[in-house]
Amino acid sequence: MDLGWPFRRCILCCRDLSEDVPFSRAHVIPDSIGGFAWAWTKCKECNEEVGSSIEAAVVRDDSIVFSVNALRDELPDLAAKFDERTQWVAQTHHGPIEARLRDGAFQLLTTKDKDGARRQSSADARRGLETRMRREGRTDGEIDAALALFDQAEKGMPFEISGETFVHGEMPDTLGLPFDGRPVSDAFPSLIAFHFLALALGEQAYDPRLNEMRAAVRAGESRSAWHVAESGIERKYEPVHLVGFAQCRPHAVVRVQLFGWNVWRVHFPRIVLGDEPIGLRFDLKRKTIALARPRLTNPLVVPAD
Repeated sequence: MDLGWPFRRCILCCRDLSEDVPFSRAHVIPDSIGGFAWAWTKCKECNEEVGSSIEAAVVRDDSIVFSVNALRDELPDLAAKFDERTQWVAQTHHGPIEARLRDGAFQLLTTKDKDGARRQSSADARRGLETRMRREGRTDGEIDAALALFDQAEKGMPFEISGETFVHGEMPDTLGLPFDGRPVSDAFPSLIAFHFLALALGEQAYDPRLNEMRAAVRAGESRSAWHVAESGIERKYEPVHLVGFAQCRPHAVVRVQLFGWNVWRVHFPRIVLGDEPIGLRFDLKRKTIALARPRLTNPLVVPAD
């Protein structure tokens, strides 16, 4: 959904659109977490730069993964995408095993213990055995006999082939989310908040006085003399994103709220707005946008430098 942007200058580097400076669609909230609204506000170079250095990390944030998992009944397509990129884990009596979901089925990943033991799928172990024996110059007959022994071995019983010990195990009944990712940097909501601020300012977004903030946001900094980000959580999950002004005076504060749960407030202490606080509520199920009034849950104080 195109939000519209009449100017052909990048809000981050301030270069004009040209053959040498192409533009691309810049999502207000990344499409990787269900964002569906964009504006032609960034040149291709800046959009890709902040996308890879800042926005990409959001899908590895445990709280985001947990939110999508909690909303999988309401957001099945997004949950399926997260499932495909997530590394799942299960604890077994042989130790932890890892897997990825591909085409609706779990595929075990090869994991190696400190003592050198490997855990992997039977198919991968079989292929590895055959490859190693061929490299050793074994005959076709020797290889066929070894693979037959591999295929006929009893589950749970150790067996040795060509100096290597194998044990066929059972696929775990359940695999869970590992929740071992890193929280996304506060530079992420700062980028979203700056984008929303620019949409609200219009042509004033190119004011040279904002260059310091522009540079800080582009560099992935969560605070500068022009902005400060802080984070928190709410009490329930919802299939919505929200971004908007929680207050306009005595300085502007943009509230970024993802899946109803993850909340950031980005202060712009040098910017004062005269309008009523207003924002955009993105319904991820219906793919619709509505005006919203972001609430300010607690009195806020800008942290001292």
